[in-house]
Amino acid sequence: MTNKTNSQAQCGKCKVKITKSQGSILCDHCNHWIHISCSGIDDIDLKVIQKLKSKWICEECKSRTEREIRKSLEISSQSTSQLSNTEQNDNGEKIMKSIRELRLELTREIRDLKASLTFYSEQYEEQKIKNETFAEEIRQLKKQNEEMNQELKRLKDQNEIKDQQARTNNVVVVGIHSTIEEQKSNPLEIKRKIEKVMDHISPSIKTADYDVRVVNPIKENSPILVSFQTKQQKMDLMTKRREKGIILSNRCGLGGSHSIYINEDLSKDIRELLRSARRLRHNNGYKFVWVKSGSVFVRRDDNSDVIKVKCVEDVEALLSAGN
Repeated sequence: MTNKTNSQAQCGKCKVKITKSQGSILCDHCNHWIHISCSGIDDIDLKVIQKLKSKWICEECKSRTEREIRKSLEISSQSTSQLSNTEQNDNGEKIMKSIRELRLELTREIRDLKASLTFYSEQYEEQKIKNETFAEEIRQLKKQNEEMNQELKRLKDQNEIKDQQARTNNVVVVGIHSTIEEQKSNPLEIKRKIEKVMDHISPSIKTADYDVRVVNPIKENSPILVSFQTKQQKMDLMTKRREKGIILSNRCGLGGSHSIYINEDLSKDIRELLRSARRLRHNNGYKFVWVKSGSVFVRRDDNSDVIKVKCVEDVEALLSAGN
Protein backbone atom coordinates (compact mmCIF):
# COMPACT_ATOMS: atom_id res chain seq x y z
CA MET A 1 0.00 0.00 0.00
CA THR A 2 1.24 3.46 -0.82
CA ASN A 3 0.28 6.79 0.74
CA LYS A 4 1.28 10.26 -0.49
CA THR A 5 -0.35 12.20 2.39
CA ASN A 6 0.57 10.20 5.51
CA SER A 7 1.66 12.84 8.02
CA GLN A 8 1.25 10.79 11.26
CA ALA A 9 3.72 7.93 10.73
CA GLN A 10 7.43 7.78 11.33
CA CYS A 11 9.65 6.24 8.67
CA GLY A 12 10.57 2.68 9.73
CA LYS A 13 14.03 3.08 8.25
CA CYS A 14 15.29 6.65 8.84
CA LYS A 15 12.97 7.25 11.87
CA VAL A 16 12.06 10.70 10.53
CA LYS A 17 8.42 11.80 10.51
CA ILE A 18 6.73 11.44 7.11
CA THR A 19 5.34 14.79 5.86
CA LYS A 20 2.33 15.37 3.64
CA SER A 21 4.50 16.16 0.63
CA GLN A 22 6.47 12.90 0.91
CA GLY A 23 5.34 9.60 -0.58
CA SER A 24 5.43 6.48 1.61
CA ILE A 25 4.75 2.75 1.35
CA LEU A 26 3.54 0.24 3.98
CA CYS A 27 5.52 -2.92 4.70
CA ASP A 28 3.03 -5.81 4.81
CA HIS A 29 5.28 -7.72 7.22
CA CYS A 30 6.14 -5.23 9.98
CA ASN A 31 3.33 -2.71 9.24
CA HIS A 32 5.79 0.21 9.27
CA TRP A 33 5.50 3.09 6.81
CA ILE A 34 8.69 3.77 4.85
CA HIS A 35 9.65 6.85 2.82
CA ILE A 36 9.58 6.05 -0.90
CA SER A 37 13.09 7.55 -1.02
CA CYS A 38 14.20 5.16 1.74
CA SER A 39 12.51 2.08 0.29
CA GLY A 40 14.88 1.50 -2.63
CA ILE A 41 11.91 1.33 -5.03
CA ASP A 42 12.32 3.08 -8.39
CA ASP A 43 9.50 4.92 -10.19
CA ILE A 44 8.65 2.03 -12.53
CA ASP A 45 8.41 -0.58 -9.72
CA LEU A 46 6.29 1.86 -7.69
CA LYS A 47 3.86 2.23 -10.60
CA VAL A 48 3.62 -1.57 -10.91
CA ILE A 49 2.90 -1.99 -7.15
CA GLN A 50 0.25 0.77 -7.29
CA LYS A 51 -1.35 -0.62 -10.44
CA LEU A 52 -1.45 -4.26 -9.24
CA LYS A 53 -1.99 -3.41 -5.54
CA SER A 54 0.83 -5.83 -4.71
CA LYS A 55 2.09 -6.52 -1.20
CA TRP A 56 5.50 -5.16 -0.35
CA ILE A 57 8.05 -6.19 2.28
CA CYS A 58 10.82 -3.88 3.36
CA GLU A 59 14.46 -4.84 3.10
CA GLU A 60 14.87 -5.10 6.89
CA CYS A 61 12.05 -7.66 7.17
CA LYS A 62 13.46 -9.64 4.27
CA SER A 63 16.89 -9.69 5.91
CA ARG A 64 15.44 -10.66 9.31
CA THR A 65 13.52 -13.57 7.79
CA GLU A 66 16.59 -14.82 5.98
CA ARG A 67 18.65 -14.58 9.20
CA GLU A 68 16.04 -16.51 11.16
CA ILE A 69 15.97 -19.27 8.57
CA ARG A 70 19.75 -19.56 8.51
CA LYS A 71 19.92 -19.56 12.31
CA SER A 72 17.27 -22.25 12.52
CA LEU A 73 19.12 -24.37 10.01
CA GLU A 74 22.41 -23.96 11.91
CA ILE A 75 20.84 -24.82 15.28
CA SER A 76 19.11 -27.81 13.74
CA SER A 77 22.34 -29.03 12.22
CA GLN A 78 24.31 -28.68 15.47
CA SER A 79 21.81 -30.29 17.80
CA THR A 80 20.11 -32.90 15.69
CA SER A 81 22.14 -35.74 17.20
CA GLN A 82 21.41 -34.53 20.76
CA LEU A 83 17.66 -34.05 20.45
CA SER A 84 14.96 -36.57 21.06
CA ASN A 85 12.71 -37.65 18.26
CA THR A 86 9.99 -35.29 19.53
CA GLU A 87 12.33 -32.33 19.66
CA GLN A 88 13.71 -33.20 16.24
CA ASN A 89 10.17 -33.32 14.86
CA ASP A 90 9.37 -29.93 16.46
CA ASN A 91 12.48 -28.37 14.98
CA GLY A 92 11.73 -30.01 11.68
CA GLU A 93 8.26 -28.52 11.73
CA LYS A 94 9.71 -25.09 12.45
CA ILE A 95 12.16 -25.47 9.60
CA MET A 96 9.44 -26.65 7.22
CA LYS A 97 7.26 -23.77 8.32
CA SER A 98 10.07 -21.32 7.58
CA ILE A 99 10.65 -22.99 4.26
CA ARG A 100 6.93 -22.79 3.43
CA GLU A 101 6.89 -19.11 4.37
CA LEU A 102 9.95 -18.50 2.24
CA ARG A 103 8.38 -20.44 -0.62
CA LEU A 104 5.18 -18.42 -0.23
CA GLU A 105 7.18 -15.20 -0.29
CA LEU A 106 9.08 -16.38 -3.35
CA THR A 107 5.81 -17.37 -4.98
CA ARG A 108 4.43 -13.86 -4.33
CA GLU A 109 7.59 -12.27 -5.69
CA ILE A 110 7.46 -14.48 -8.80
CA ARG A 111 3.81 -13.57 -9.26
CA ASP A 112 4.65 -9.88 -8.90
CA LEU A 113 7.53 -10.34 -11.32
CA LYS A 114 5.22 -11.92 -13.88
CA ALA A 115 2.76 -9.09 -13.36
CA SER A 116 5.59 -6.61 -13.83
CA LEU A 117 6.65 -8.31 -17.04
CA THR A 118 3.06 -8.22 -18.26
CA PHE A 119 2.83 -4.54 -17.38
CA TYR A 120 6.12 -3.75 -19.14
CA SER A 121 5.01 -5.75 -22.17
CA GLU A 122 1.78 -3.78 -22.34
CA GLN A 123 3.72 -0.54 -21.96
CA TYR A 124 6.09 -1.64 -24.72
CA GLU A 125 3.25 -2.50 -27.10
CA GLU A 126 1.53 0.80 -26.30
CA GLN A 127 4.75 2.71 -26.97
CA LYS A 128 5.33 0.72 -30.15
CA ILE A 129 1.88 1.72 -31.43
CA LYS A 130 2.61 5.35 -30.53
CA ASN A 131 5.94 5.21 -32.36
CA GLU A 132 4.28 3.74 -35.44
CA THR A 133 1.65 6.49 -35.27
CA PHE A 134 4.36 9.16 -34.96
CA ALA A 135 6.27 7.61 -37.88
CA GLU A 136 3.14 7.71 -40.04
CA GLU A 137 2.49 11.34 -39.04
CA ILE A 138 6.08 12.21 -39.96
CA ARG A 139 5.66 10.51 -43.35
CA GLN A 140 2.47 12.48 -43.95
CA LEU A 141 4.17 15.74 -42.92
CA LYS A 142 7.08 15.02 -45.28
CA LYS A 143 4.62 14.32 -48.09
CA GLN A 144 2.74 17.55 -47.35
CA ASN A 145 6.03 19.44 -47.22
CA GLU A 146 7.04 18.07 -50.63
CA GLU A 147 3.65 19.01 -52.06
CA MET A 148 3.94 22.50 -50.57
CA ASN A 149 7.45 22.89 -52.01
CA GLN A 150 6.18 21.82 -55.43
CA GLU A 151 3.27 24.25 -55.18
CA LEU A 152 5.63 27.00 -54.03
CA LYS A 153 7.90 26.33 -57.00
CA ARG A 154 4.91 26.37 -59.34
CA LEU A 155 3.75 29.72 -57.95
CA LYS A 156 7.28 31.09 -58.11
CA ASP A 157 7.58 30.01 -61.74
CA GLN A 158 4.23 31.62 -62.50
CA ASN A 159 5.29 34.87 -60.86
CA GLU A 160 8.57 34.77 -62.77
CA ILE A 161 6.71 34.33 -66.07
CA LYS A 162 4.33 37.17 -65.22
CA ASP A 163 7.22 39.38 -64.12
CA GLN A 164 9.09 38.78 -67.35
CA GLN A 165 5.93 39.23 -69.42
CA ALA A 166 5.44 42.63 -67.80
CA ARG A 167 8.89 43.56 -69.12
CA THR A 168 8.23 42.32 -72.66
CA ASN A 169 8.06 45.80 -74.21
CA ASN A 170 11.03 47.23 -72.27
CA VAL A 171 14.72 47.77 -72.92
CA VAL A 172 17.40 49.08 -70.56
CA VAL A 173 19.87 51.65 -71.88
CA VAL A 174 23.24 51.70 -70.10
CA GLY A 175 26.06 54.19 -70.65
CA ILE A 176 24.25 57.52 -70.96
CA HIS A 177 26.04 60.00 -68.70
CA SER A 178 23.74 62.06 -66.50
CA THR A 179 23.99 63.74 -63.13
CA ILE A 180 21.84 62.92 -60.12
CA GLU A 181 20.26 66.37 -60.39
CA GLU A 182 19.27 65.74 -64.02
CA GLN A 183 17.85 62.33 -63.15
CA LYS A 184 15.80 63.73 -60.28
CA SER A 185 14.50 67.02 -61.64
CA ASN A 186 15.04 67.16 -65.41
CA PRO A 187 13.29 64.20 -67.04
CA LEU A 188 13.03 66.12 -70.34
CA GLU A 189 16.83 66.23 -70.58
CA ILE A 190 17.03 62.47 -69.95
CA LYS A 191 14.43 61.85 -72.64
CA ARG A 192 16.27 64.14 -75.06
CA LYS A 193 19.42 62.03 -74.65
CA ILE A 194 17.43 58.84 -75.30
CA GLU A 195 15.94 60.43 -78.41
CA LYS A 196 19.44 61.05 -79.76
CA VAL A 197 20.38 57.40 -79.20
CA MET A 198 17.18 56.17 -80.86
CA ASP A 199 17.61 58.53 -83.78
CA HIS A 200 21.18 57.24 -84.26
CA ILE A 201 19.95 53.65 -84.37
CA SER A 202 16.96 54.33 -86.65
CA PRO A 203 15.24 57.61 -87.56
CA SER A 204 11.99 55.63 -87.94
CA ILE A 205 11.69 55.22 -84.16
CA LYS A 206 9.25 57.87 -82.98
CA THR A 207 9.33 59.57 -79.58
CA ALA A 208 5.63 58.88 -79.12
CA ASP A 209 6.32 55.13 -79.31
CA TYR A 210 8.00 54.91 -75.89
CA ASP A 211 8.24 56.28 -72.36
CA VAL A 212 11.44 56.87 -70.38
CA ARG A 213 12.20 56.31 -66.68
CA VAL A 214 15.46 56.44 -64.75
CA VAL A 215 16.00 53.15 -62.92
CA ASN A 216 17.87 54.60 -59.91
CA PRO A 217 17.70 58.42 -59.80
CA ILE A 218 20.03 58.73 -56.80
CA LYS A 219 22.88 56.98 -58.60
CA GLU A 220 24.89 58.94 -61.16
CA ASN A 221 24.73 57.61 -64.76
CA SER A 222 21.88 55.30 -63.77
CA PRO A 223 20.50 52.85 -66.37
CA ILE A 224 17.43 54.16 -68.14
CA LEU A 225 14.31 52.08 -68.74
CA VAL A 226 12.61 52.59 -72.12
CA SER A 227 9.07 51.16 -72.40
CA PHE A 228 7.60 50.75 -75.88
CA GLN A 229 3.89 50.60 -76.58
CA THR A 230 4.15 47.22 -78.33
CA LYS A 231 6.47 44.24 -78.27
CA GLN A 232 7.03 44.56 -82.00
CA GLN A 233 8.37 48.08 -81.60
CA LYS A 234 10.85 46.78 -79.04
CA MET A 235 11.86 43.86 -81.30
CA ASP A 236 12.39 46.24 -84.25
CA LEU A 237 14.68 48.37 -82.09
CA MET A 238 16.74 45.32 -81.00
CA THR A 239 17.08 44.15 -84.62
CA LYS A 240 18.31 47.58 -85.80
CA ARG A 241 20.63 47.85 -82.82
CA ARG A 242 22.32 44.57 -83.79
CA GLU A 243 22.62 45.79 -87.39
CA LYS A 244 24.18 49.03 -86.17
CA GLY A 245 26.90 47.27 -84.20
CA ILE A 246 28.81 49.14 -81.50
CA ILE A 247 27.05 52.33 -80.38
CA LEU A 248 29.37 55.15 -79.23
CA SER A 249 28.21 58.24 -77.34
CA ASN A 250 29.92 60.74 -79.69
CA ARG A 251 28.11 59.23 -82.69
CA CYS A 252 24.83 59.90 -80.90
CA GLY A 253 25.78 63.55 -80.30
CA LEU A 254 26.24 63.02 -76.55
CA GLY A 255 29.93 63.78 -76.28
CA GLY A 256 32.69 61.50 -75.08
CA SER A 257 33.56 58.24 -76.81
CA HIS A 258 32.21 55.56 -74.50
CA SER A 259 29.93 52.67 -75.49
CA ILE A 260 26.19 52.70 -74.98
CA TYR A 261 24.43 49.36 -74.47
CA ILE A 262 20.80 48.49 -75.11
CA ASN A 263 19.64 45.30 -73.42
CA GLU A 264 16.34 43.56 -72.82
CA ASP A 265 14.73 44.31 -69.48
CA LEU A 266 15.16 41.08 -67.51
CA SER A 267 13.74 39.89 -64.20
CA LYS A 268 16.12 39.07 -61.37
CA ASP A 269 15.93 35.30 -61.98
CA ILE A 270 16.59 35.66 -65.71
CA ARG A 271 19.54 37.96 -65.03
CA GLU A 272 21.02 35.36 -62.70
CA LEU A 273 20.40 32.64 -65.29
CA LEU A 274 22.13 34.72 -67.97
CA ARG A 275 25.07 35.33 -65.64
CA SER A 276 25.31 31.58 -65.02
CA ALA A 277 25.05 30.78 -68.75
CA ARG A 278 27.97 33.07 -69.53
CA ARG A 279 30.17 30.59 -67.67
CA LEU A 280 29.71 28.30 -70.66
CA ARG A 281 31.43 30.86 -72.86
CA HIS A 282 34.35 31.25 -70.47
CA ASN A 283 34.73 27.65 -69.29
CA ASN A 284 33.38 25.42 -72.05
CA GLY A 285 34.12 27.29 -75.25
CA TYR A 286 30.56 28.27 -76.15
CA LYS A 287 30.78 31.04 -78.73
CA PHE A 288 27.31 32.53 -78.33
CA VAL A 289 25.22 33.36 -75.25
CA TRP A 290 22.29 35.73 -75.68
CA VAL A 291 18.77 36.71 -74.60
CA LYS A 292 15.71 37.01 -76.79
CA SER A 293 12.21 37.84 -75.55
CA GLY A 294 13.18 37.10 -71.98
CA SER A 295 14.68 33.65 -72.73
CA VAL A 296 18.35 32.64 -72.55
CA PHE A 297 20.00 30.80 -75.46
CA VAL A 298 23.47 29.34 -76.02
CA ARG A 299 25.30 27.95 -79.03
CA ARG A 300 28.73 26.34 -79.15
CA ASP A 301 29.64 27.56 -82.68
CA ASP A 302 28.16 28.60 -86.02
CA ASN A 303 27.37 24.99 -86.96
CA SER A 304 25.91 23.86 -83.62
CA ASP A 305 22.26 23.70 -82.59
CA VAL A 306 20.74 26.52 -80.55
CA ILE A 307 20.02 25.44 -76.96
CA LYS A 308 17.41 27.16 -74.80
CA VAL A 309 18.55 27.33 -71.16
CA LYS A 310 15.58 27.22 -68.78
CA CYS A 311 17.26 26.96 -65.39
CA VAL A 312 20.61 26.88 -63.63
CA GLU A 313 20.45 23.06 -63.63
CA ASP A 314 20.54 23.17 -67.46
CA VAL A 315 23.74 25.20 -67.29
CA GLU A 316 25.30 22.76 -64.80
CA ALA A 317 24.43 19.84 -67.08
CA LEU A 318 26.09 21.56 -70.07
CA LEU A 319 29.15 22.37 -67.97
CA SER A 320 29.44 18.75 -66.85
CA ALA A 321 28.98 17.46 -70.40
CA GLY A 322 31.74 19.77 -71.60
CA ASN A 323 34.13 18.46 -68.97
